[in-house]
Amino acid sequence: MKKILFLGSLRSGGAEHQMVVVASILKKEGYDVTYLCSEESSFFKKDLDEADIPIVRITNNKLASFLKLSIPRSAFIVYKTLKKEKYDTVVSFLGDWNFYNCITAKFKKTQHRVITAIRNNRDEVFLWRREKFYYRYERYTYRKVSNSEAAKNKFAQYYPELASKLMTIYNIVDLPPIVSSYTCKRDNRVNIIVPASYREVKNPMRLLEAITLMPIVDRNNIKIDWYGDIKSGQSLYNKMVDYIKANELENVVVLHDATNDIANRVNEADMIGLFSTSEGLPNSICEGMMLGKPVIMTKVSDFGVLVDKTNGFLCDSADTQSIKEALCAAAKCTVQDLVDMGNNSKQKALKLFSKETIIEQWKQII
Repeated sequence: MKKILFLGSLRSGGAEHQMVVVASILKKEGYDVTYLCSEESSFFKKDLDEADIPIVRITNNKLASFLKLSIPRSAFIVYKTLKKEKYDTVVSFLGDWNFYNCITAKFKKTQHRVITAIRNNRDEVFLWRREKFYYRYERYTYRKVSNSEAAKNKFAQYYPELASKLMTIYNIVDLPPIVSSYTCKRDNRVNIIVPASYREVKNPMRLLEAITLMPIVDRNNIKIDWYGDIKSGQSLYNKMVDYIKANELENVVVLHDATNDIANRVNEADMIGLFSTSEGLPNSICEGMMLGKPVIMTKVSDFGVLVDKTNGFLCDSADTQSIKEALCAAAKCTVQDLVDMGNNSKQKALKLFSKETIIEQWKQII
């Protein structure tokens, strides 16, 4: 039985969610799976507990934080964990964790198979000094897995010497039980849900500006519910609240905290939205499609694969007018339009995100 260690946090992010899903399915497939994470994050702990996956915590150390030694200390704890237990494969998805994975492979005598992931295709990320330092150690990875062709191609553009290690595996869409009911155009409005963090990259202020530009008749035909972790994005959340009040949009846009039951909230909506300036593969859009929801999104990630005129609307993230036009088009959708586009989204999702196909790809590289 192969032993696999997953490195990451358990925060309420798309990458963390996907890693927990992959870990849980591999556990069911008979692999010996362990999850090592930071102490402060517990959003997906329940999912790991239900999958009977043991969790190893990196405990906080105030002195290390004060001396700005948290990263080397965490890397050392990962090293000690790998030295104590002989893992066949170590999988990580994000920044610091990819670094811990690669650097411990450099210093650990018994070589484990290193799998790191790409979850970002923003140009500025590749230019950050810290990331450039981290990427020096990516030569120790066996495979670097992207969840979109866009992110894979962007990484190859900056690091062509690692191109042979790159591959794309789309995200698994493994929905929880759906117990909510759906009423099309509830309250005679097109209800759009946006599951996204309160961060600038999610482009919330330009979305709000676009809404203010909409003709009143169209604006009154939509409602947008935004779900994200308020605490981790408090400043931007406050800015959004102020803008909504100042422009009397309280009846159009409602801001919510993150929820563990987002799939049931998506099921209640007519359409799923994403207005980011950059994305890897957006889990929320994939899950919304699997739930049979039309899509309204900016031209990020593999948008050309996910959305066409049969199942949704596309717009440009930097163009407020473009976002406004997409929203107006969505506002004019009839019940039949929403049903037809939703069915088309579902068919696309079944072809793209089959659990059996995707988990087989993970098993092959593990």
